[in-house]
Amino acid sequence: MTTLAAPRRVPPLGGLNTTLLGLELRRLLRNRRTMIITLVMPVVFFLIFGLNPSYSGESAGNGRRDGAGSCGSPPCPPGSTSSSRCSSR
Repeated sequence: MTTLAAPRRVPPLGGLNTTLLGLELRRLLRNRRTMIITLVMPVVFFLIFGLNPSYSGESAGNGRRDGAGSCGSPPCPPGSTSSSRCSSR
């Protein structure tokens, strides 16, 4: 004899509790230190690092996935599976 499980009901709003969300939002807005870190620091970091001309020539990588490790080692030869070469240094 088999029993069928009742279909799972999805909670409203995906399980988000609006009471708890409102409480946490009030706590966030009440705490001055949290507001500074949440709103002011990203703007400060953008002004320091984003608009600084000395960082304009920095490369953030070129998106290649040829096996070259971050430790400066050359790419792995075809067919090799050495993936932890840089972690031991």
